Amino acid sequence: MEELEYWLTRHESASYRAWVAIDGDHDEDNLASAGGEFVGFIATDITELPTVFGRPDRLVICDIYVKEFYRSTGLSQNLIERREIWGHQNDCDKLELEVDMGNDHALKLMKNLALSCLVAR
Repeated sequence: MEELEYWLTRHESASYRAWVAIDGDHDEDNLASAGGEFVGFIATDITELPTVFGRPDRLVICDIYVKEFYRSTGLSQNLIERREIWGHQNDCDKLELEVDMGNDHALKLMKNLALSCLVAR
């Protein structure tokens, strides 16, 4: 129950956003009836820092997933670029990636795109 409450609260946050990648025809306003195939997503959140730190807020990539067939096609980079634009529009000049230590795909993506690692759990 605690985990459910955490996710519901996070998804209701004004700073949390998720973008979904669909291959094929779909209605952006109604993904539940999409005729295309789900191929990936990216979820981000803004981490607000107290002004005492003298650093700007950060846009953190919480989750990113791309189906294996679509990897190495530029889709991950496209999803990240879309989120970067949104981040800049919300005064976040720094983009960071939360990554699990054993997630080799995420670590490789982080290196390839020169992203800084926020958390290595």
